[in-house]
Amino acid sequence: MRVQVVCATRDRHVLRNVDVESLCTIADAVRISAVLDEFPQLDAQEITFAVYGKAAPGTQRVCEGDRIELLRALEVDPREARRRRAQLRERRRAPSP
Repeated sequence: MRVQVVCATRDRHVLRNVDVESLCTIADAVRISAVLDEFPQLDAQEITFAVYGKAAPGTQRVCEGDRIELLRALEVDPREARRRRAQLRERRRAPSP
């Protein structure tokens, strides 16, 4: 059975096609792909998984053609990022003294 394992950071991405056994789990497929070896800066304990963008546990069995995505922790809280962008827009709109 063939699946894809994908991991991406801001600077690069790696996509690997991997042949696995029929009872293989997501965690097994990731281990077989060795994709995490390409990203030593990522903490394997903080990685979560998704299959075609839908969250999935590492214990889930894979199906033929699955695209397994490795999700890293957010660097910035989305609410904080929106707050910063709003403040920046306000500063740009404010007239200069």
